[in-house]
Amino acid sequence: MKKKLTFLALTLVLILSVCATTVFATTETASLKITAANLSLENAVYMNFKVTHENIDRDDVKLLVWEEMPEAYTKGTEDTCLSAKTDKDGNTFFHYTDLTAKDMTKLIYACAYAKIDGVEYYSAPIKYSIAIYAHRMKASSTDAELLELIDAMLEYGALAQKYFNHNTDILATAPLYQISVNGGKLEDGFAIGWYHEGATATLTANEADEGYIFSHWENRIGKYMGETKTLDVIINGAQTYTAVYAKKYSAGLEYTLSSDKTYYSVTGIGTCEDKKISIPPEYDGKPVKKVENESFRNRTNIASIIIPKGVISIGDYAFSSCCDLVNITLPEGITSIGDHAFSSCDSLVSIAIPEGITSIGDHAFSSCKKLANITIPKSVTSIGNYAFSYCTSLVSIAIPECVTSIGDGAFYSCDNLENITIPKSITLIDFQAFDYCENLKATYYLGTAQEWSKITIDSYNNFGSVHYYSETPPTTVGKYWRYVNNVPTAWEIQYSEGLSYTLSTDKTYYIISDGGGCYDDNIRIPLEYKGKPVKEIGRFAFDDGTGIHSITIPDSVTLIGDGAFYGCINLVNITIPESVTSIGEDAFFRYKKLANITIPKSVTSIGNHAFYYCTSLVSITIPEGVTSIGDGAFSKCSSLASITIPETVESIGDFAFFDCTNLVNITIPNGVTSIGRQTFYNCTSLASITIPKGVTSIGERAFYECSNLQTIFYNGTAEEWSAITIDENNNTPLKNATIYYYSEIAPTTEGNFWHYVDGVPTPW
Repeated sequence: MKKKLTFLALTLVLILSVCATTVFATTETASLKITAANLSLENAVYMNFKVTHENIDRDDVKLLVWEEMPEAYTKGTEDTCLSAKTDKDGNTFFHYTDLTAKDMTKLIYACAYAKIDGVEYYSAPIKYSIAIYAHRMKASSTDAELLELIDAMLEYGALAQKYFNHNTDILATAPLYQISVNGGKLEDGFAIGWYHEGATATLTANEADEGYIFSHWENRIGKYMGETKTLDVIINGAQTYTAVYAKKYSAGLEYTLSSDKTYYSVTGIGTCEDKKISIPPEYDGKPVKKVENESFRNRTNIASIIIPKGVISIGDYAFSSCCDLVNITLPEGITSIGDHAFSSCDSLVSIAIPEGITSIGDHAFSSCKKLANITIPKSVTSIGNYAFSYCTSLVSIAIPECVTSIGDGAFYSCDNLENITIPKSITLIDFQAFDYCENLKATYYLGTAQEWSKITIDSYNNFGSVHYYSETPPTTVGKYWRYVNNVPTAWEIQYSEGLSYTLSTDKTYYIISDGGGCYDDNIRIPLEYKGKPVKEIGRFAFDDGTGIHSITIPDSVTLIGDGAFYGCINLVNITIPESVTSIGEDAFFRYKKLANITIPKSVTSIGNHAFYYCTSLVSITIPEGVTSIGDGAFSKCSSLASITIPETVESIGDFAFFDCTNLVNITIPNGVTSIGRQTFYNCTSLASITIPKGVTSIGERAFYECSNLQTIFYNGTAEEWSAITIDENNNTPLKNATIYYYSEIAPTTEGNFWHYVDGVPTPW
């Protein structure tokens, strides 16, 4: 039987209405709808689903439940089929109970079903989870007691996930945001989904109605998001996305035939009254290739324009002063944007300029005051005078590598511009190109300081702090930058100075022997010193470094020596690379502020007292490959509530978990043969422990003062348990606990036996 999430003496029913759903299959006389989902806490968490039905008997209605998203919501594919119940108000509801604490984030899919006279009826499906309920209530409720309960519930679920190593990438306590889609769907076919920060949601637009075509995506404030029918978005908060559709092609536009009579140009609005203009790819049997000068100038009622593939140029003032124009779709194949083409388009928020365009004309986007995002392709070789002047919402911009000059006033008075990226192909930055860019903090130059000094730069320019490009960590302190996820990013302060180095006996590498001469709060250890790699952090190299807050260890280091960071009581962050294979004795002794640390898979041994007295350490996972845990390794880690020990561990030292007063349960791996002296001494919260049958001795006071030890799962028989040599000081806690002996199949005799259920020791 699966353990349920339990809250003693608590009875609380909380109902969350969901949008009424449409019916998959129905007739005029019978229908099904799932109209609400509710979450109940009555000493255990469970879900109810309310179903309304017309001309269908309650006893004929079933609820099909899937624990993973199915390919089709049809009878016969479900994981569970529930029968109807009736609540006190006479409503038909279904009671789903198969949930454990570690399942808080799991999505449950449900669909109401009935079969009458051979005809099957289905409601639209819904999806639901405990975490979804909890985060919705946290966003809407003002009930302080309820919110306190929800926080406690989520924290309990997160601990269960960690303890049972169940879906630990997404914890119940992580923020969860609702994403809604109008005119489209998410990747699972629903129009509403819940995502964690940093996750990717895939939007897919519906098929357009007759006479319409998909135009673009917008967010809830009308910001243009993209023009592809399938769009990936990174989640950073709750959001609604809307698929916008336009008439297939606008009628009534004016056209002019070219002199050679081979193509048409759009020359004016004509009789067209559309707010969303869609220019056709051909007119009167010939292709449309140009949007001529002033074609849509001063047309203040136009909201969007789709220009078809085949158009090669946009003329001067073509869309100038189109004050309501929010977005425009430019196709591949356009080679030039004329002077003032989009100037004073006050509502334009973003535009993607396609590859192939070679020039951006003078004042092309001047005074587009809401323009916050623009991508200039690598094909562009020239940016005209004042091309982006007075674009006061522009925050950052990257100049492509083929551009050789930035014209007069190109970004004049872009007073919110914070950073720019300039290629080393630039030879001229002309008059006032970046003048009155008062918030420009950083210029990222794709070259060296010497190359920057050779550029002809007008004196009326402001660049903020200039950072010079470096692919590898610079060996000297200076203003350098690199790409991080395609974003120009300044290097951190370069390698800490004042460290002492000792050459190894074989003279092939260096050892950090003393950090006492370094006064950095954030230590950066170099990859190499004097042409040789830095491979070790020596014994007590940074001991008593009370001013150190963080340490970055490079990939060259393989050994962290004894006491390397002994007594660094204010150290909050440390990164241990995969190259490290051994963590020495007392290495992180008395790290009182260290809340978490990741031990890489490369580590094979953890020395004596390695994490002794790390009082803020909450949880830790020891990686596969570690074979030994030293004496007192986690002793006095008073906040440690969860630890995972892999099967590769063969020995656990004396005092290893001494005084870990928050440790609730632990599993000792099968390769361990003895439990040493005072290993779990004073673990006052320890409630259960799993002991392998290979253990032959339990040492002096190993479980002394473990006053709450209730359950021992022993992986052997009662006779094998009685053969273990047990120190007499362990008699009281061990005798007070219930010992369950392992049995793979259901025992035929009464007694205390256990087996594994989903990898968890569980009494029969």
